[in-house]
Amino acid sequence: MVKMLRGGGLWPLVAACVAAVSLGCGGSKKTTTTGTTQGQSSTTVSGSVYVAGSVSYAAGVLAGGTAISAASVKVNGTKLGETNEQGYFSVTGVPAGDRVSVCIEAANHVTGCRNVRVVAGRGLLLGPTELRAFADIPNFAEASITGAGTVSDASGNARADLPTGTICRADRTTVVTTAFTCAIAPLDPAVAGQARYAPGSFEGRTSGGQQVSLVSGGMMDIVCTLDATGEKVNVCTGKTASVRIPINTSCSDTARYPATMQSWGFDEATGLWVEEASFTKTCDGGGVTGYYAGTASHFSYWNADQVANTACVTGTILGGDAVPVSGARIYCEGSDYSGASEAYTGDDGKYCVQLKTGGTASCVATKGSFQAAAFSVTAGATAMACGNAACQAVANVTLSDPLIRSALTWGATPSDLDSHWVSAGGGAPETHVYFSSRGSLAAAPYAALDTDDTSSFGPEVVTVMPSVPAGVYRYCIHDYSNGGSTTSTVLQGSTAKVELVLRGGARAYQVPQGAGTVWQVFELTIDANRNVTVRDLNRVVATAGAATDALTLCRAN
Repeated sequence: MVKMLRGGGLWPLVAACVAAVSLGCGGSKKTTTTGTTQGQSSTTVSGSVYVAGSVSYAAGVLAGGTAISAASVKVNGTKLGETNEQGYFSVTGVPAGDRVSVCIEAANHVTGCRNVRVVAGRGLLLGPTELRAFADIPNFAEASITGAGTVSDASGNARADLPTGTICRADRTTVVTTAFTCAIAPLDPAVAGQARYAPGSFEGRTSGGQQVSLVSGGMMDIVCTLDATGEKVNVCTGKTASVRIPINTSCSDTARYPATMQSWGFDEATGLWVEEASFTKTCDGGGVTGYYAGTASHFSYWNADQVANTACVTGTILGGDAVPVSGARIYCEGSDYSGASEAYTGDDGKYCVQLKTGGTASCVATKGSFQAAAFSVTAGATAMACGNAACQAVANVTLSDPLIRSALTWGATPSDLDSHWVSAGGGAPETHVYFSSRGSLAAAPYAALDTDDTSSFGPEVVTVMPSVPAGVYRYCIHDYSNGGSTTSTVLQGSTAKVELVLRGGARAYQVPQGAGTVWQVFELTIDANRNVTVRDLNRVVATAGAATDALTLCRAN
């Protein structure tokens, strides 16, 4: 039988890479420890990157998006990896912390940054990261400059003026004398949904070192690169550039847009907006549009902000089986103010998020590729910090939380590896989830395969929900490209990796040596209480006699 090319985009349940794997899932030839648990000094962060506006959900599960490949992944300001051809990334060695800055940077897109909670020894799967394309941003402008020049939108409200000798190479001391291009990309926080593309969750640090919450009056990303090499350049140390941040609506509203506002530059290393200089407002004749003008000592995302008083809101996120969901993200965007905030749940499923006092926000809970329905909450009128027993409590949120995720990635050869999730006794009903029978998360077998990648790299992800019947199951990989061979050793040289994430734990496997076309990776025993016992198999099974199909070889002892 001829196998047709399958799969297209990543419909996905986004993959979860875990401990001890090489940077940037895909074609890396670095090796990993076989069948090991995640170390306790660091962990792995993984996820996928898409073009803004392309991501959709069906019944709370990520249904699709336009992936962005070759995007840089930075953690606390340091590049740790890149996205692969399906927009997927996995970076290791991420330090634990309640606020770890993860930034995604792609050519011709606005950089996206979020502050995440990282627990040592646990793989963290981010929900989809969406980056706005420059071409889709109203008032985006760019200009090639030699020596001195200006980049401005048509109105002049979004603008940067660069005097001679202002721009330096990355060392910020070597003056650039060749042509460079500067791009300005303003976002309007007053427009619903745009605040989510801003980095840092509107958390700031004042010039006095105090951490505060911010309400935005306007924001703009400034990026300059050498025309010849694409190398980023910046304002020279001790120099400044003149910057205008646009106001697109209600400029004369002095409550939202006072005569002066502090400017705040985003620091990728800390995930905080840092207080810089005072900007002054100018409105047009009709008082509708205008700008805040001031000076910038470096290029980054810039925000004109007011410090906000905040009140705490607490809640609990539960899985469909009423088990608390740890590591879930709660994201709230102001409905009547230009700001946003986020928090992550602990092992008890509880979170606490700070909202503007008296403000109304729309909040949504996510974990990996799962998203709960949005809900609205109005914060109390009294400023109050998390930890106060009087924090406002809201109703529990129910969010799907998988019991098991396994992710397969590999190199350029062979082109087509397939994941197989099969029943293997212990009372489990007949189950075989693979490319021809992808399963379901909402009904039996309560396990599903997302992408079927036929052109190398992956990921292929199998997700198993808590409703899965008790019993024994196996996870295997089939070298479909060489499936008719009885002596093939291609699989052992494929650099294939499997990453397994269980609730509260993680394991990683590298394909072992051996001739054969089926790699038995692990066996799981799931009891009636959804406790999971892992048995490492990690062996390549040689084809013998008539037993050549993947299902038979996966179940072979």
